[in-house]
Amino acid sequence: MDYLERIYSGSDGEGFLSVWCKQTKEAQWFAAGDLLNAKIKMCDVGKLADIYHGWCLMKAQPAVGRGKSQDAWFSPGIMFDADLFSSEPNIHSQSCLPNNLGEVMDWLVEANFPVPTQIRSSGNGLYLDWLHEGGKILQNEEQWREYSAAVKVFHLALRTSALDRRGWKFDATHDLARVTRMPGTFNHKTNPPKLVEVLS
Repeated sequence: MDYLERIYSGSDGEGFLSVWCKQTKEAQWFAAGDLLNAKIKMCDVGKLADIYHGWCLMKAQPAVGRGKSQDAWFSPGIMFDADLFSSEPNIHSQSCLPNNLGEVMDWLVEANFPVPTQIRSSGNGLYLDWLHEGGKILQNEEQWREYSAAVKVFHLALRTSALDRRGWKFDATHDLARVTRMPGTFNHKTNPPKLVEVLS
């Protein structure tokens, strides 16, 4: 089972996945039962451009754009975008950042946070993924509000701890419409581009 199939297996093929290109600002939508073609699209575009997919599946395909937070229907888990320090210009908005995965793991253990289910390299940082067993379906507005609030609280705890314990300043990435990079694509912020891959 590959990356997309694994994280969205609990959706039973329901919902829609956005695929968004940074350079063109265009989004293309794929039914959750059509993940193979979503993967093919991202691998193809990702050779030359920055391509992302929505972390959460949306309950319907919007007329324009890549969807809004309140449209999220299925979440595979909580994703936290942890940038790593880079001496190259214009890579990140922050400069007070960890240097490597080892420093991040030491901080998580010291602060008593659970170990992420999987860790992906974004090319210039890390995606820390705490995956839900079977995913989380948001069946109504009340469930969406409760889940969205819980994600925001967990992200705030991570960001506050990182700043207090290490002086690291992570960007806010708790929005349920957040996009992320698929392993096997490339991060084109640098030349040569860097491979996006699962580290653990």
